[in-house]
Amino acid sequence: MSAWHTAYKLRISDVVNGTPEELGRGGVRIVTESGFHATRVRVMGTVVDVFKSEIGEYANLTLDDGTGTIRVKVWGEKAALLGGVSVGDVVDVIGLVRFYQGEIYLVPELIIRVSDPNWELVRELELALLPKIAGQVHVKRSSKKLREGILKIIDALDAGDGVARERLESLLNVSGEELDVELDLMLREGIIYEVREGFYRRLGGLDEDVN
Repeated sequence: MSAWHTAYKLRISDVVNGTPEELGRGGVRIVTESGFHATRVRVMGTVVDVFKSEIGEYANLTLDDGTGTIRVKVWGEKAALLGGVSVGDVVDVIGLVRFYQGEIYLVPELIIRVSDPNWELVRELELALLPKIAGQVHVKRSSKKLREGILKIIDALDAGDGVARERLESLLNVSGEELDVELDLMLREGIIYEVREGFYRRLGGLDEDVN
């Protein structure tokens, strides 16, 4: 499974009401009613329940966005992703779709706490503009060379707090507009994320283990 499959921003109801398709090696693709085929998704909602096992080998949280609920499950060292997350928090989750014993759930790659309620409004607007036809081609096209350059710079310079957009622009031989287009695509696809406004980090590799 490719590590760079797009992480589609979806409503929780789109995910849990979708049709799961087994892909082998534990991989799952969800087919939504609107026609999206997604192995990775990005959902935002309020944490309504948190569970952690006594020995710390397993934990999960339940996320509610007003359209439905979904569980986000972690095992072993990955349980640290849930550290500091409490009931009532609003979080943005990028994760792999999984299906077991009739339940669709997520294995997270990244869990971001959302402190500014304006981001919830932004997500609602983004979801309202979801294309109705699966596989609709974006007008904006990705530049492989530019994408590789962005990732190389982030890998080389990121000390934990991200790399500033201005720093990227100063090191890449491209226009600011071209850079912004590629950063936007990479954010949408879940390849990078913003630590804070204008500072970017690479998203870690996928955990393909099935638990």
